[in-house]
Amino acid sequence: MIENQDLTQAERGDWFRRAFDDQYADLYAHRNLIEAARAVRLLHRVLRLEADMAVLDLCCGPGRHLHFLGRGVRRAVGLDLSPALLRRAALHWRADDIESEEGLGPSRRRAMLVRADMRRLPLADASFDRVVNLFTSFGYFMDDADNHFVLEEISRVLRTGGMLAIDLMNREALLANLVPFSERLMAGKRRLVERRRWDHPTRRIVKEIELFDTDGSAERWHESVRVYDPAELESMLRAAGLEPADRFGDYDGSPWAPESPRLLVIARKQ
Repeated sequence: MIENQDLTQAERGDWFRRAFDDQYADLYAHRNLIEAARAVRLLHRVLRLEADMAVLDLCCGPGRHLHFLGRGVRRAVGLDLSPALLRRAALHWRADDIESEEGLGPSRRRAMLVRADMRRLPLADASFDRVVNLFTSFGYFMDDADNHFVLEEISRVLRTGGMLAIDLMNREALLANLVPFSERLMAGKRRLVERRRWDHPTRRIVKEIELFDTDGSAERWHESVRVYDPAELESMLRAAGLEPADRFGDYDGSPWAPESPRLLVIARKQ
């Protein structure tokens, strides 16, 4: 694994440095390889992935999408900031006995894993044919200029004519179905409490999380994500030299609609 240690002091205080540890994968265990295979099946079709291509999974997390994206392409790179999730991504490449019912076939290559900040990719200009940014891994930064920097970096590493798939929560559906409070039991009888709210001035969804152990002790952290509507996102993409080409509302490839669960935009490098 390649690691980029060039991190400023201000960046070290960002919320996502605490949120994406080993417990994150346990909290989102229902987001599994079966769901990932479904999403990647769509990506194979709409991105027209071919054997000679290089693909970057930006914010690859525990590598569940990368596990399938790397099959049948020349080069696959997974980049994330979390050491804990990158360790889990490496484990997925050892699970080659897992066969996809989606017909993606067994893995024959290992992905390169890179630890870095998505605002400063330690990758060469025009070095990728395709970039994917999945499961709402965009909009983390409080300063919207930083979120613009991410798209500019994606554009920089894409070859002319290359394509991006960016997958976000759909704001309309999120607001219509927001669950302010939930509670559930985790492994080891730990109790997870989550409180969610929409912060209108910043247009961010904020989640306050408490994880109670059996002895009553608790860990507390939060998540905060800027949520874009389609027009906002597509305007940002164009500003970065990425022309929107298609829009989907779920991993089955349904057209986007206000009630869709996801906002999946496909864009091409100009």
